[in-house]
Amino acid sequence: MGNREDLLAGAKKCLYEKGYARTTARDIASAADVFAPVHESTGGADGFVSIEVSPLLAADTAGTIAEAKQLHAKLARPNVLIKVPATPEGLPAIEELIAAGVSVNVTLIFSVEVYAQVAEAYLRGLERRLAAGGDILHPGADQTQQIPADDPQGGNFRPSHIGPHATQTLHHALTLIPDRRFRT
Repeated sequence: MGNREDLLAGAKKCLYEKGYARTTARDIASAADVFAPVHESTGGADGFVSIEVSPLLAADTAGTIAEAKQLHAKLARPNVLIKVPATPEGLPAIEELIAAGVSVNVTLIFSVEVYAQVAEAYLRGLERRLAAGGDILHPGADQTQQIPADDPQGGNFRPSHIGPHATQTLHHALTLIPDRRFRT
């Protein structure tokens, strides 16, 4: 029999998987259905609903990827975004999920440097998706709301729908990616 901490960790995981995750997924599906007309009428620019991967996976790249793909498949709606934390383990998950066509909402971005790392993971994911013949142009297909871009190379980027502080942060973050050419 394991120690007390192992038992508590197992109980938390079980409660999350059996209760919270199931109920939340059902609620998110309902909310996505309510917002579907907004999503459709705005051409995919609005009407999104987000669901997060388990916080217990914040330091687990493979677990984050697996749960995000499972949620994406289970909910199967173009206006559902899967929240992934911008932790060191979350960054490769973001790239992999974007490459796989999972819509991502990146959370826990607390610095310009992390913002630049997220932008780079996002762009690498788009490049991989494009190289594999995937669709990168239709909102909801492979877009992230955290780093909006209409061109996988960044050449036509226009931060028109985000606020001035976010725009300044994004401009600064993009200058930290030396091998990209952005016109802002």
